[in-house]
Amino acid sequence: MNIAHSTEMIEDLKRSDRPRILTQEKEERIIELINSGECETATEVHSTILTQEKEERIIELINSGECETATEIAKMRLRSFDF
Repeated sequence: MNIAHSTEMIEDLKRSDRPRILTQEKEERIIELINSGECETATEVHSTILTQEKEERIIELINSGECETATEIAKMRLRSFDF
């Protein structure tokens, strides 16, 4: 089942009583992971996204000059990310 096509047909209803659980960007990323066959379960999606976010954060730290060594990166406690 191609999830991207099925969700395009559903019109998002405005919900004034609560915010979205996922941002549009994360929702699209999840759909891409599933449709590409890279992930099949919610657990795989969650793990993949956390890994990608950690990698992106490490690259940001290195590029910004905040960290230059693996030890400095480890000190930043990259274990927790919001999902």
